[in-house]
Amino acid sequence: MPATTSTAPTTCSSELDLPLFTIQPVPHKGKGLVTHCNIARGTRILAENPLFICSTLQGMSSLESEIPSKLKSLPKDQQRQFLSLHNSYPTKYPFSGIQKTNALPCGPDSILSDVYPNICLINHSWSPNAHHSWNSDMGYEIIHAIRSISVGEEIKFLDNWIGDSLCVMTVPEKCLAYCYTLLKNLQAEFEDSTHVLITRLYYDASQIAITHGDQARASIFAKRAYETRVVCEGKDSPETGEMKCWMITPANHRNFGASRRWKTTKKMVPKGTNPDQFEEWLWRRGK
Repeated sequence: MPATTSTAPTTCSSELDLPLFTIQPVPHKGKGLVTHCNIARGTRILAENPLFICSTLQGMSSLESEIPSKLKSLPKDQQRQFLSLHNSYPTKYPFSGIQKTNALPCGPDSILSDVYPNICLINHSWSPNAHHSWNSDMGYEIIHAIRSISVGEEIKFLDNWIGDSLCVMTVPEKCLAYCYTLLKNLQAEFEDSTHVLITRLYYDASQIAITHGDQARASIFAKRAYETRVVCEGKDSPETGEMKCWMITPANHRNFGASRRWKTTKKMVPKGTNPDQFEEWLWRRGK
């Protein structure tokens, strides 16, 4: 289980030494986090320790008997914070229902999930302005602004991952084209936002390239994933650090060597091309 001994730093506005948000009623959504000042893109809005962590492999009945003991170990105010969270299964599962309704995974593909008093009040939207991620080194969840957020605006994120790796080995051209199409759609929709899904698409594209030995393209895609992830998660995020490592040495990626179909070295990036030509090369358009 990830350590949770580190205390998450409180993020405050520099002028007033106050949190960047307040908890307010949101129409048709219950409660939400609403900014009380303008927040610049890339700002760390919140870093928060979990109330407790549970396994996602446990059934509801098992969690129902386990959570009361976890609650008893918490201070009274944190007990009240947990019990005030929304429960989609209130009748049958008064405790595990809250956990299942609100818990966030402790990182991608983790079998552990955690609940937070403030972060779990953030609502989802198809037009998010923030991104959440688990910092495994420090043992807490962080929220970053992925675009400029105006005073009085609700903080929202989209908890979703995209990218299909099932056909990477057999039809990588189609996978890369799929990433390209989704990227253009997202860029058109979110314009000035460094959206977490864009970060994920660049990472997916990097994985497709490196799986087939293309270090040149994989390095470029990883660089773009790194730059956007810095905005979404900060430089101290372990996942951001991984992107930087793969940007520098793409051959260290676990998928490298699975295929030699597109074999290149990192130095085989074309020189002297205009931006459109470079993008054509990068995404293998017209090949």
